[in-house]
Amino acid sequence: MPPVAPGSESSTALIAAIAAGDRDAFSRLVMRAKTRAIDRLRSIRRRDRTFVAPVDESVAQRSPDQAPNPAVAAEDRGLIQTALAQLPEPQRRVIELAFFEGLTHSEIATRLGEPLGTVKTRARLGLDRLRGVLGGERLSAT
Repeated sequence: MPPVAPGSESSTALIAAIAAGDRDAFSRLVMRAKTRAIDRLRSIRRRDRTFVAPVDESVAQRSPDQAPNPAVAAEDRGLIQTALAQLPEPQRRVIELAFFEGLTHSEIATRLGEPLGTVKTRARLGLDRLRGVLGGERLSAT
């Protein structure tokens, strides 16, 4: 069998070459299977990230008389805005990009031109501070 560029032959041809005793064909077949498996996992992860989060049924099935009180919602927004304002700018920016724009840590790192580890640390520290600031406050479940 003449040499063929890796990845340019069909799986059937690879299996035939393996049956004929070509050891390199086996390696190419295993590599192709591994590559396809990795591509499949990436596809699944990408699809999972693009779907809308499931709806909270307790909120979706509220009757009009159980609608959230606009005053309570405004108070919650005020508490969150005040807590965010107390964060250092780098931590606040990472949290805003993650929660309000829906970016991943990798996307935030690219947008800000910062190392991924720095972005993750800022997110963790910022959330810890928010938890501390809002810990004494009771937000409504809206």
